[in-house]
Amino acid sequence: MADMKKILFIAKMNDTIKGINTLLSADFKVQMCAPTKDVVAGMLDVVQPDLALVSLLNTPDGLRDTLLLLRDAGADFPVITFGTPREVEKVAALFKNDRFTNVFQPCSNTEILAAVGERLGMDFSAEDEGDGSGKKNVMIIDDNAATLRSMKTMLDPYYDI
Repeated sequence: MADMKKILFIAKMNDTIKGINTLLSADFKVQMCAPTKDVVAGMLDVVQPDLALVSLLNTPDGLRDTLLLLRDAGADFPVITFGTPREVEKVAALFKNDRFTNVFQPCSNTEILAAVGERLGMDFSAEDEGDGSGKKNVMIIDDNAATLRSMKTMLDPYYDI
């Protein structure tokens, strides 16, 4: 596989974020990051992302400083924010340029994936979802053939065995 694009995912962890992370991890190298300025500054140096994805959902008040850091960062990577229209409106004045894109909640995880793909020049259209290409490869090893068959049957819908 070609060099995977790197995404810095800035968010406060919850079930919604875990679902988005799982979906993105199939196609990208995703680095989760706490939504604080100091942590993000350190991660920008280490990760050198191709894109930053920022959740505005349930974030601390210090997120404004984090967004200013992303806006003023020397790199020219795109930034996608997602949240409710009210949350996006609060921070929209900070970044009125082409680097920033907003995705409004409620939206599906695949809509966020499509926005990421669009900004990185990749195609994640709806017809590609069901072809199984997003499944991770798994190898099962056991000395009991019956156990192997039952585990394969159980995991087959989720993984390439």
